[in-house]
Amino acid sequence: MRTLIVYGSRWGCTDEFAEFIREQLGDEEFVIFTHIDTQDPPTVADYDRIIMGGSIVYGRIGRKLKRFMEEYRALLLQREIGLFLCTLSGEEHARKLFTKVFPRDLREHAKASCIPGGMVHLEALSPISRRIVTRRFKTLDTRNYEVLKDFARDMKRFKKRTPAS
Repeated sequence: MRTLIVYGSRWGCTDEFAEFIREQLGDEEFVIFTHIDTQDPPTVADYDRIIMGGSIVYGRIGRKLKRFMEEYRALLLQREIGLFLCTLSGEEHARKLFTKVFPRDLREHAKASCIPGGMVHLEALSPISRRIVTRRFKTLDTRNYEVLKDFARDMKRFKKRTPAS
């Protein structure tokens, strides 16, 4: 099964998660990895499974990932998809953010989804942003790799058959 992982990463946590997912899918999977903020995705129609992820920065997901989901929505609804979201927010707020950034039809169509936490590198932030982040969040590293392992396992499980043309 040909898999494409498309993600946006501002400070590297989503990049780290995307790489981890790719590793979890294993050698039997053909995986292409696209950092949408710096690369154009390959021809999306060439893939059976598409995993999309991004991080929340100031309450929003990256514009390029959002545009990708809008542009390829019809095709995405014909493929196996997975969704993941990186955020430091607590569980309830993280679920609200997930609902806000991923369109309903994609959420309902997704084979698997997860919110594996996140991480902020304070040195990458401006002094003002650093102050806001340290006041807003109790911890700046909430990464949960077990959630990502479960997500990758679910994406590998029970491959759906595509309808005959």
